[in-house]
Amino acid sequence: MTNRPAAALAWVSVLLTLPLLAGAWLYAFGAPQLAGVGLLTLLSLSATLLAFLGGVRMGVEIGRSSASPSAIVVALVTPAAAWLLLALPFFEPTWQFAGLLALHLVMGLWDATSDLPKWWKTPRMAVAVVTVVALALGMWKALAGG
Repeated sequence: MTNRPAAALAWVSVLLTLPLLAGAWLYAFGAPQLAGVGLLTLLSLSATLLAFLGGVRMGVEIGRSSASPSAIVVALVTPAAAWLLLALPFFEPTWQFAGLLALHLVMGLWDATSDLPKWWKTPRMAVAVVTVVALALGMWKALAGG
C-alpha cells in the first residue's frame, strides 16, 4: 500500500524542479535581457533545493534510533556550501555551476546508495537528474561566455 501523502510530497518535489529547467533555458537560450533572470533563478533554486534535500536527510537521520553525527554534519554542510557559492561575490558563474553540480552529484549519490524508502528514492533520483541537466546547461552557457 502506498503512503499517499508521502508519495504526493515526493512528486511535488519533482514538479518543483521545473523552474530550474525554465531558468536554465532562459539563461542558455532566452533573450539576452532575460539571461540574468535565468541565471539567478537557476543558481538560487539549486541552492534552495540543496537546503531542502539536506533537511530531508537530517530528518531521516534524527528519526533513526542511532543517528549518525557525520551524516547530520554532511546534511548541514552541503546547503551551507551552496549558499556560500552564491553569497561570495568573487565566484563567477562557471565556478558556481561547478560547485553546485558537485554538491548535487554528491547528495544524489548519497541518496541513491542509502536505505531511504523507495517512495522517496525514485522521485529523488528524478530530481537529481533534472537538476544536474539544468546545471550542466547553465555551465555550458557560462563556459561559452555567459
